[in-house]
Amino acid sequence: MLTPLDPDLVRFAEQLEAHDIPCMVVGSVASTVWGEPRSTLDIDLVVAAKPEDAERIAAIFHEPRYYAPPVAVMRREIARGGRGTFNLIDTATGLKADIYPGADDPVNVWGMARRVPVETGVGIIFIAPVSCVIAGKLRYYAMSRQDKHLRDIRGMLRLTASQLDRGFVDEVAQQHGVVDAWADCLARPGVE
Repeated sequence: MLTPLDPDLVRFAEQLEAHDIPCMVVGSVASTVWGEPRSTLDIDLVVAAKPEDAERIAAIFHEPRYYAPPVAVMRREIARGGRGTFNLIDTATGLKADIYPGADDPVNVWGMARRVPVETGVGIIFIAPVSCVIAGKLRYYAMSRQDKHLRDIRGMLRLTASQLDRGFVDEVAQQHGVVDAWADCLARPGVE
């Protein structure tokens, strides 16, 4: 991993881990760690939380420093599992964490079991393994058809192809109908 992490962004993950709420960084921050830098103002975190953890999350991320949705909203979104989401906002920096309580999602379960520890200088956070990040990008590409996801995948492949669990990613590509896009990324890693 070559790209340093923004300390203001990783603070969200550090705080969750410090309070025994396991999480892993996914999305564009994770693809930047495994691939090529890309500017972002948010961090995507998969959390292994239960609905009753909503109170603890609210206690960690409280006003005036942070905005968090009402506890009832967080509890409901956590209960939705892989379909749930909510945001936390650092009002001092304007940065945002998109929280995905995906403990029941097969890709996230696979990733959480293999998450990679990264020392931040303040503590340790966990990044999704490159295969999980690529699988997630393929799923988002299947829904949106946005080329940015394929660019991120190519950037990761150029730098970390040797760490890829090809069977896992092939299976996700097949399940989501993006085998051709995945094959193109493999044929042209690093190509924008």
